[in-house]
Parts: sequence; C-alpha cells; structure tokens
Amino acid sequence: METAGQRFELGSVSLWAKVTGTGRPVVLLHGITASAYIWDPVAQLLAESGGLRTVAVDQRGHGRTGPATDGDYSANGFAAAIAGLAERLGEPVIVAGHSL
Repeated sequence: METAGQRFELGSVSLWAKVTGTGRPVVLLHGITASAYIWDPVAQLLAESGGLRTVAVDQRGHGRTGPATDGDYSANGFAAAIAGLAERLGEPVIVAGHSL
C-alpha cells in the first residue's frame, strides 16, 4: 500500500501527515511524545482493509509539522487544527487517537 507525505495549510499551523490508502478518511492522532509514524502498523492494516484512507498527523510542535505560528498548544488549539483538517478533507472523517 502506498504512503505519501502531505502538508495541510490551516492558517496558523501547517500540519504534515502520512496518507495511506483510498476511501473514507480516518485521522490518526498520536500522543504527546510521538509522531505520525507511531501509527504505521495500524494505518497499513486499515488501508488494506479497503475503503479507508488513513491520515496520520504530526500534531502541532511534533515531527514534520513544527511549531504553530500562534503558539497555541492548548487542547482547544490542537482540536481547532484537527477540525480544520477535517474540513479540508471535505467529507466526514473518523478520528482515532491516544494519550493527548
């Protein structure tokens, strides 16, 4: 299954994500000390199951995303970025996460 890095420009944050598969998007959110790569085994299984496209995000200040220009690392800031990503994907998303 092919995986591609993709950047999503969302105002004060530019999220980087690993995108695998095709179909309905499943946004995968890592914990506080991790990055999108923590989801590799899960993303592969979900993408191979058919009909799902995984979008494993490097969240604000992590991995290839880097710092948010607004400096907002509150729960609301993280949630706003993911809401913006969901809107950008243009269809209903499934969200899964851990530890943050």
